[in-house]
Amino acid sequence: MTYFLVELLKKNAEPITLKEAHSYLSQRVTRYVEENFPGTTQSPLLINDLDGLFYLRP
Repeated sequence: MTYFLVELLKKNAEPITLKEAHSYLSQRVTRYVEENFPGTTQSPLLINDLDGLFYLRP
């Protein structure tokens, strides 16, 4: 998950919200695990949905 988070931050210069990052990570991590570890699933969870905007990078 950290690999894909760093990938996202490197390729986007604009602000990234927590929800945007979660959406991106959910897709990438899920696909990676399914392709590389057959029969296994993993999906990042956003446990505490913050009110308002929360930027990972302003």
